[in-house]
Amino acid sequence: MTTKYVYPQGLAEQHPVQCRISIHKRLNKMQAVMDAGADVADDSSVTKAINAITQAGKQVVNRQIIDTNSSAVAQIYLYAPAGIQFSDGLAYDNAEMSAIVSALQSGADASKSGVSQTVDTLTGAGIAAVTSNVRKSGIGQQAQLNLGVVRNPRLEMLFRAPALRQLSLTWKFMPSNASESAVVEGLIKVIRAHAHPEISQGGFNFTFPDVFKVDFITRGGGKAKMIPFSHAYCTAISVNYGGSGPAFFGDGAPAEIDLTLSLQETKVLSRKD
Repeated sequence: MTTKYVYPQGLAEQHPVQCRISIHKRLNKMQAVMDAGADVADDSSVTKAINAITQAGKQVVNRQIIDTNSSAVAQIYLYAPAGIQFSDGLAYDNAEMSAIVSALQSGADASKSGVSQTVDTLTGAGIAAVTSNVRKSGIGQQAQLNLGVVRNPRLEMLFRAPALRQLSLTWKFMPSNASESAVVEGLIKVIRAHAHPEISQGGFNFTFPDVFKVDFITRGGGKAKMIPFSHAYCTAISVNYGGSGPAFFGDGAPAEIDLTLSLQETKVLSRKD
């Protein structure tokens, strides 16, 4: 059963676009295998353990981290905060095409015209290698200084990988009654609980925290015309009470809370995303 939190009251009427945070239980394969293999006293237990191991293997191959057939553990509906920024990072390396590589490439191109040309080219490559080492030495640097000429490094950009995208969102909560105050307290507790890992019984291992999915939806339930953000882990939570000054209700509940969530996607994006 999904626990639902909505802030503020009358959210749909006041805000045409809402932020929905869904929290999904992460599939921790090793824990499932350990649980299934805890008691193998009979054939049915052995079968259960084997099935768990098989299923865990499939999930690893498919990079499945949540059960797509199960509902979210919790869903939080908030107003769309200010300053929603999506940044795509693409990593490149600057590679220097050395004289040896250039010579070898020329040798490969010339191989069709005869072996002798290739031998001559490779010999030239060896000479270029020596020359390159001289250039890197103090003698080579002095020669460059005297001549006023330096070698063209022939820099090329080599693509490495997309970066994992991050998203930071901040909300200000100013509950107007006890009901809204309880909602804010509850949603902060559930976010913090699922952003942290569980620890094994012996204290030797952590299981991964649960997975968050942030969507921006219209009051009718459709998707807002914004860049989508994939499943993510919550990497940081900041809660600030009384940013404008100390203010509390009679029961001790804070009257002003600032919440900031930092999230990072669980996978890199490709062109189809």
